[in-house]
Amino acid sequence: MDRRNFLGDLTRYAAIGAAAPSLDRLSRRFRFADNPFMLGVASGDPLPTGGVLWTRIAPRPMDADWGMDGVRARVAWEVAEDEGFSRIVKQGMYSAVPELGYSVHVDVDGLLPDRWYFYRFRVTDVVSPVARLRTAPACTRAVDRDVGRSRSGQQLRSRCW
Repeated sequence: MDRRNFLGDLTRYAAIGAAAPSLDRLSRRFRFADNPFMLGVASGDPLPTGGVLWTRIAPRPMDADWGMDGVRARVAWEVAEDEGFSRIVKQGMYSAVPELGYSVHVDVDGLLPDRWYFYRFRVTDVVSPVARLRTAPACTRAVDRDVGRSRSGQQLRSRCW
């Protein structure tokens, strides 16, 4: 084996080892001493078909490693049409990892334009506060507020993404 092949293989194995999560660390049931959603939840970047949901798993935000001790957490997220979550329209899983500061960024797509949706996160048996996300109006719908008018009084169209 020559040095070039050895270094190439070594690099590939190192990348695989760094990128692949440890099954033990993902499957272990971590017990939180405090609420893991101390920093809350948020949404933003609204599009006509979705937006971004955010949270950070931080049971102790002032401690090193946010009180997570290097453990990776599986975070479930849900988007529903109603506050009681009886009509869930989107859901999925996300891995909160120390390399990304236990930050969770979910790019939700496939929602209807100009609507309110409710969302929440769940890690182990702890559920985040329920929050709302509003999708942007469709590109063909006129904005119906005064701020949606130009200086000449002409009604503006909503911005297309």
